[in-house]
Amino acid sequence: TSTAQSPSHTYSSTGTFTASLTATNAQGSTSTTRNITVNEAPTQFTVPLEADTYFNTGSPTKNYATAPTMKLKFEPPAEYRSLIRFTLNGLSGPPTSVRVRLFVEDASARGGDWYLVSNNWTESTVVWDNKPAITGSPVASVGAVTMGTWVEVNLTPAITGNGTYSFEATTTSTNTAAFETTQGPHPPEVVVVV
Repeated sequence: TSTAQSPSHTYSSTGTFTASLTATNAQGSTSTTRNITVNEAPTQFTVPLEADTYFNTGSPTKNYATAPTMKLKFEPPAEYRSLIRFTLNGLSGPPTSVRVRLFVEDASARGGDWYLVSNNWTESTVVWDNKPAITGSPVASVGAVTMGTWVEVNLTPAITGNGTYSFEATTTSTNTAAFETTQGPHPPEVVVVV
């Protein structure tokens, strides 16, 4: 019961409820009934990357595991690609959303095309000559990235549930995009919504 012009009610549990509203004034009253479904609020948590690095054609046997940034660039014959890996546990099925947040160290018109790749690599040994192969279409494509800001890469379409996932990024831009790695002051994180 309320005398407010726009009354509200907070449900303390989930389920489907029948709400009835009767408005009364000097002219009489009118009523309406609606079913209201109350769902659980989404749960969000973050997961750190377990590996991140980059490699390039100019130094095909050089490993960049300890670099504070990972880079993307395409200016033939030079090409830089980035690689990340993370593990998800405790999910009961596919999550609602999975996004990798990256801090931009160098701006570019392209933040990369991100492909699901094999987990058959280690951060301390991966180089251009042994990097995972890219096949199929990108899971996500990121447009312009601005220096000093965070960018989110939506990887949700490739996430099926619990497991370890690796993604490799390429670009068509001749302007280098750089993101901080786990060695930098703004480490990447994976934001999961279930």
